[in-house]
Amino acid sequence: MFNLKTLLVITLCLAAAVYTADTMCPKFQCTDNKDHCISQATASSSETSSETSSPTSSETSSETSSETSSETSSETSSEDTSVTALEFLGVETNEDSKTGRGINLSKCTDEKKTLCSYNMGDIFAKEDYTAECVEPAKKEANKRFPGEPCDDKDNICEYGSKKCVDKKCEGKKLDDACANTLECNAGLYCAVDKCANQVKLGEKCVASTDCVNNGLCNDGKCIEYYSLKVGDAVKVPQGEQGNIACEFQVLSKDATKCDSLSYKEDKDVSNGVLKCDFNTNCSYKYSDGSDADAQVCQCGFNANSQGYCPRSQDAANSSLMNGITSASKSVLNNSCHTLNRSGCPEADRAAGVNAQNKWDVRYVDAVDCARAVLSTKNLVVSMITALVAVLLL
Repeated sequence: MFNLKTLLVITLCLAAAVYTADTMCPKFQCTDNKDHCISQATASSSETSSETSSPTSSETSSETSSETSSETSSETSSEDTSVTALEFLGVETNEDSKTGRGINLSKCTDEKKTLCSYNMGDIFAKEDYTAECVEPAKKEANKRFPGEPCDDKDNICEYGSKKCVDKKCEGKKLDDACANTLECNAGLYCAVDKCANQVKLGEKCVASTDCVNNGLCNDGKCIEYYSLKVGDAVKVPQGEQGNIACEFQVLSKDATKCDSLSYKEDKDVSNGVLKCDFNTNCSYKYSDGSDADAQVCQCGFNANSQGYCPRSQDAANSSLMNGITSASKSVLNNSCHTLNRSGCPEADRAAGVNAQNKWDVRYVDAVDCARAVLSTKNLVVSMITALVAVLLL
């Protein structure tokens, strides 16, 4: 399940590490380095790259962004009294710094060592950071739930009786006595004390795990994920996240209804994203115009040291939002156990990874090799796994 709120928390945690060494967003460039997939660019190579990679756009961007961002900064600094990431961390910055350091990215070309092993925070926080290509870790056996397929090799029965019988994890059947949903087979849930069929959309429920895998419980009825509009009431069971019931994945300030999140200042918005300066906060507002929490400017993987504000979650980005929600619904359209709906091994996550990368502002105008070297695939998959525990168990 592609939950933007959870991804944002992860991204902001990475951002905290970003603002410990640089005083400007770094400049990324693609190189052919067989020893390191990530390395530091020398002053000469960085200058050469900036001249050859985008001679016109780079100069234009630097002139435009310096004028625009300085005007924006002077206008908003007197009003914005929120604490920036650097101030929060107690890190002193050099206001006279004009350029970010250069970071080289190189694709992994070895037939076996196909994965760039890196720590996102260290890329920004350590000035001499390097990373190497490694062999991908061997895939672990899938941990299967009652009623799901098993083979005692790649699909291990991890829950319930933990027995693989006739190539399916043994679990309790329809109308069998149960103490909890984990005992029942896939397609069932524990209704009071008996295994029952999962509840269809529009019918009564107590928890989201009661509902079919593409539904959650809201106000006592099963509804489809992301189906509520701005202004619709959100009443999910205690302990469950309500934002995934909403089309824009945003809750109002009092968390009682669906809302949207827009940029407070939008004069420098281009293609749905707002440019921002290193170590500044981005301001947002709810649909009624009231202030929402500020978010940290994120450095992009581009050649111009340009930062971008996390995307607004509103109609301006509805196309990308639809891509994410459609991919998530596809993942949830499975026959796995209700407690494994988000982690179902049979689900195709390729569309979701692609949609999430398009949503990530760090890839806006990124250098060509950024997606190959700095893929968010592992981040997204691990995020989905974490959501299962938060939302369903």
